Amino acid sequence: MLGHDRQIKRTTLEATCTAPGTAEEACLRTGCAEPDMVELVLPALGHNLTLSTIQSPTCSTSGKGRETCTRKGCTLPAKEVSLSVLSHTIEKTLIPPFLLVSRCVEDQLVIENCIMCSYSNRYTIHKTGHNWVISSFGYKCSNCGMWSLLNI
Repeated sequence: MLGHDRQIKRTTLEATCTAPGTAEEACLRTGCAEPDMVELVLPALGHNLTLSTIQSPTCSTSGKGRETCTRKGCTLPAKEVSLSVLSHTIEKTLIPPFLLVSRCVEDQLVIENCIMCSYSNRYTIHKTGHNWVISSFGYKCSNCGMWSLLNI
């Protein structure tokens, strides 16, 4: 005996976003003497929400969007939602530039400007002094990469 090969034969009531549906399930194996038709409850599908942008957010203001269900026949009303404020898009300027002078020996002024809005921030990275690590060729600063034969 092979046993039954049970599958949905026909859907009697389509499931929706919020309501279950029904279907008939039976053995579809050719030559089955007792296909044993059974009613099956199909679970509710749940909403298939999509978001469309009405007003795009920026780094200083939130935006607006609309959430709607895209399932055919759904009666869920569209809902207006708030879109989160975006992060600033920061452009940093180092004075003096890092490649010219190491912050190990000189303070560095950092200027941050957002390229999308008027946000600006300034702060100083204070000199730290070299952090010498001994190597086979002398000493190397682990912060800036400078080499020296002496541990200064």
